[in-house]
Amino acid sequence: MNNSPICPGCGCANEPGSATCTNCGEQLVVIPAWATSGPQRIQSRRRRIALASSLLIILALFTWLNYPFIPNPIVLIFGNPTSDLSSSWYPDKWPMNGGDLSGSAYVPWTGEYPEGVELYSVYVGPSTRSAPVVSNGIIYMGGESTVFAINANTSGTLWESQPTGPVNGTLAVADDTLFVPLRNKEIMALDVMSGERRWSFKAESPFVGSPSVEKGIVYASTQDGRLYALDAGTGNKIWTVDTGDAITSAVAIDDNKIAIAVSTGGLFIKNARTGDNRSRVRIGGLINHPPVVGGKSVYVVADGQVLSFDVDSRELPWAYPLRLIWAQLWLWQFPVPTPPNPTGFRWHATSSDYGPKSSTGTVEFVTAPAATSDAIYIGSNNNSVYSLSAKDGEMLWKFDASSIPVVQPTIIGERVYFGTSDGTLYSVNRINGQEEWSLELGSPLSAPVTFASEILYARTEDGRLHQIT
Repeated sequence: MNNSPICPGCGCANEPGSATCTNCGEQLVVIPAWATSGPQRIQSRRRRIALASSLLIILALFTWLNYPFIPNPIVLIFGNPTSDLSSSWYPDKWPMNGGDLSGSAYVPWTGEYPEGVELYSVYVGPSTRSAPVVSNGIIYMGGESTVFAINANTSGTLWESQPTGPVNGTLAVADDTLFVPLRNKEIMALDVMSGERRWSFKAESPFVGSPSVEKGIVYASTQDGRLYALDAGTGNKIWTVDTGDAITSAVAIDDNKIAIAVSTGGLFIKNARTGDNRSRVRIGGLINHPPVVGGKSVYVVADGQVLSFDVDSRELPWAYPLRLIWAQLWLWQFPVPTPPNPTGFRWHATSSDYGPKSSTGTVEFVTAPAATSDAIYIGSNNNSVYSLSAKDGEMLWKFDASSIPVVQPTIIGERVYFGTSDGTLYSVNRINGQEEWSLELGSPLSAPVTFASEILYARTEDGRLHQIT
């Protein structure tokens, strides 16, 4: 049927269904409804196709620009951990390397501070780089071929466990489970009360540094440049990423972001839940210390200088390779502008910026920094510890010690604790850099001091464990 047909002779509109014009009697042409609606449908279809195509192009462009930051749906759906175990700091616990997931070696504290009095010193075997961790009145440490559980009050051994290989970093304790990295390519989970094995995971290369445990996931790195995310309850692999270079230290975690440093001067920021990329930078130089997160900055020490980056930074696709090409052209002295700073770069500093020189003439930062939201604290080979502003790296104060600082400082509230190569342990006010006390331990620290229940625990190169109040 037609709809109000128009007379071709006089142009009058006629009633629907009329065969002739009621005005002039002219024959009307009946146009089927499908004939009039067809072009409209075609136009409508074309508009829908154009709109869908535009949306697909926009989605493809968005995906291309953000693909490094889009979480892996397979991991999110099928890689859920079976527990919620986390290494969390409390006043009576120091559960992992650096005290918490950030590796900052800083914990807030408003209670009583140690006065530098040694309560006991006990021999625990040949020294390793495994710092003491403390939980519920028990000290856990890794030896060359033994894991110890020691009563913090009496120094008596509660149990010993012989792992399948040498311990290769500080342990991590989460609730009732102890996580042990080994040089024989294995990481083990032990029962904290008995030392009995719960599970183990075998990698393709020795584990290095210290594991971190958050929301049911164990993060552990290996010497061949791989980072593993394992189910803390079962040891099953959730994901793994290959950085392409050697990892020599622990990682740092902050708000679902994980910072990884490789030995030849690379820094990776990844999604802690899925392992997907957020950003990466090539620093240059050798990195022998773990990255540290303080506030919204991640700090890395490379070739004696400390560098600060924005931990929330993200790189655009192709930004990294284009920056490398740009830098190479600049090094070849092509007529190109000076390359931009790496993604998220804030500042860098070396202790030579603040003089005087060391006895060797080469001034370098030689420890990992300890970090708060407003400052970092770091040792130099000119026998000094510096406090630098987190904002711009400017020196806040400098403390001249008796010899070279040997390990990462530890910050407890408003005190900084660090050891030197001559076996001296210092307590310094972190606000003004004034010495509170010093204590002769007889041997240099082999690992940073830890703190729990108002007591310091220090492990020294002569194989002894010191309790200090």
